[in-house]
Amino acid sequence: MDQATAEKLKTDMPINTQEQLRGSNYKVVLPLKATSCKHLLWDPPITTEDATAQLRFQARTARANGIMSVTCSDKEGFSLTKNCWESITCNAIAIQVSQ
Repeated sequence: MDQATAEKLKTDMPINTQEQLRGSNYKVVLPLKATSCKHLLWDPPITTEDATAQLRFQARTARANGIMSVTCSDKEGFSLTKNCWESITCNAIAIQVSQ
């Protein structure tokens, strides 16, 4: 994902906390999972920001207008199943908040 798209999603797709949603009307769209993966030596470093940008993109694709309950793993080393030298995985829930 390019930097411009990631920045636009950051403003268009807020990360909400339970406290922020208190009293709001919202519905759960689907659970999300994204991984920032360093697959090749010349890939950029892994970041939670990269994984979070992927969560926002997935939520937008699912026609959600927000995400909540974002949790990210600690940096993980080599993983054959993920095909990564190192990675960070984030989970969240895509939501549709009524305006």
